Amino acid sequence: MAPWWAECSKEAYATGLDRLATSLKNWQNSKKGKRKGPQMGFPRFKTKAKAVPSVQFTTGAIRLEESRKHVTLPVLGTVKAYESTRKLHGRIMNGTAVLKSATVRREAGRWFVSFTVEVEQAERPPARPDAVIGVDLGIKTLSVFSDGRPPAENPKHYDSARRKLGRLCRGVSRKQGPDRRAGRQPSNR
Repeated sequence: MAPWWAECSKEAYATGLDRLATSLKNWQNSKKGKRKGPQMGFPRFKTKAKAVPSVQFTTGAIRLEESRKHVTLPVLGTVKAYESTRKLHGRIMNGTAVLKSATVRREAGRWFVSFTVEVEQAERPPARPDAVIGVDLGIKTLSVFSDGRPPAENPKHYDSARRKLGRLCRGVSRKQGPDRRAGRQPSNR
């Protein structure tokens, strides 16, 4: 094995291989017609100069410190955060959030870390269940309500804008504008 292998986190190698596998799968699905959108080409090697360097940590010591100004990541150690992590730290301590992964990337000469968090949110019943209605949005009418109210009429912005544009185009077609190449002066209208 290479002697430099242990200097980096295993996640650095796994991230690159995972992205390669995803791009190869996208290329294969695009070639077979299983993938929507434009045809994808075979993945090409990205140079360090043009690509955004990033790594995603999914295992190891990923945690927010008690000071709420520091983040601990595998291999990198404890790093000072620019913004406070108070809200996220509070949710993790309450047990309503779980850190899934941390992505470190370099953008515009600075290093950023972003977290993927699974947040537990309780479903709240509506405060006034009798006030809940269904709304159906449409084209001919803007909205139809389930409680029997009259439907909201469509304001027809497109039709009014089309009429206004036609009126302005007719006015411009009757005018002669200034033309520096021909030396023509603008009309008096």
